[in-house]
Amino acid sequence: MPFRQVGQIEDAELEGLYYNRYRWYNSETGTYLSQDPIGLKGGNPTIYGYVHDPNTWVDILGLDVYKLVAKQDGWYPVFERGKTQPVAYTKLNKGDVYKIGETKNFKKRYSEIALNNGVINKSKTGAFANIDGNIVPVGVEPIFVSEGKTKIEDQTLEKKLLKEYMDNNNELPAGNKICK
Repeated sequence: MPFRQVGQIEDAELEGLYYNRYRWYNSETGTYLSQDPIGLKGGNPTIYGYVHDPNTWVDILGLDVYKLVAKQDGWYPVFERGKTQPVAYTKLNKGDVYKIGETKNFKKRYSEIALNNGVINKSKTGAFANIDGNIVPVGVEPIFVSEGKTKIEDQTLEKKLLKEYMDNNNELPAGNKICK
């Protein structure tokens, strides 16, 4: 069988060795032949070892850090921790940051319909604008700040971006509930 763990492909000429995108894995010793390209940043205590638990420690390409920005002027829901419904609405102009976040799978987390309606959580409450006396949905669009880094790197970046936003605006973006 040419496959072993997630993303590993066996080399028929080099018995017991499996290629893993960036380096070779030796199935007899349970270690890699070269150092982890990200060193100790991935949280593994050894730069030659396989992950602690291959069933839960799967991070093929890492996370994406993103900003959701207003597609047009409108009223966007404000959320608080522990509440699924908005506690208020805030006026945002086109291009203003609505939310800063990180996720493993952006397309799974936010459908195109949800983005077009400014819906970012399970409340199904979206953003809207009053255009010529008509209430119409307005959306958000993603700007990817970082893609495919380690969980630790991306969570650190997300926290840094949230802190910078709070330092400049004295509050979290309307779509964020907390700064972890």
